[in-house]
Amino acid sequence: MRDAERVTVKKPRKRSYYCQHKWTYKDYPECPRWHQTALRLASITLVFLVATVIGLGILGNNESRCCGCMDISPGKQQQDKIDSTGKSCPDDWFQKQGKCYKFYMNFTSWIDSKISCAVRKSRLLVIQDKAELDFIQSKIHDGVYFWIGLNVTDTQKTWTWLDGTPLHPHLFQVTGQVEDEACALITKKGVFSEKCFIHNYWICQDSSTEDNATDY
Repeated sequence: MRDAERVTVKKPRKRSYYCQHKWTYKDYPECPRWHQTALRLASITLVFLVATVIGLGILGNNESRCCGCMDISPGKQQQDKIDSTGKSCPDDWFQKQGKCYKFYMNFTSWIDSKISCAVRKSRLLVIQDKAELDFIQSKIHDGVYFWIGLNVTDTQKTWTWLDGTPLHPHLFQVTGQVEDEACALITKKGVFSEKCFIHNYWICQDSSTEDNATDY
């Protein structure tokens, strides 16, 4: 008797569940509300952190740029606070011949800088003589501008200091137009006319110091 012929029958391969089932949006479990709330809070926190980092970067860049506006070193700064007159100045103020000066490194208009100085019991810089002019310009780096207490008055149409005295032509010449709403900016290389509403750095001078006779 012949042996029955062996026949190998391959079992049909089961199709994967993923092949048999077509996924739809409904098959995914719905996220609980607390999870959705947490995601929203995380997104808000991330946006806040990014904004904070950007803000700190801008502030740091501005501070680093401003620190380069003046010639500051620990020894030099301490020396400038007290001189032979014995007058001392507040922290971060420079001292020269009995006068105190503060270079403010934030942008504002001329009128606002004038008000800010007054609030600090000082005034915008009024330059008395060539020695004072040289001292101020020695503290400024190239390309940096500061408001000073000099503007064109409506009545006289001339450059006039905040103390009411006119600018002496032998002290310096203001480069630019002599017109209404014109105020003076000092740089390392000269003094320039600018619209008073433009925002720039500014210099305050201790108003408690008495003005000496002008020596050009």
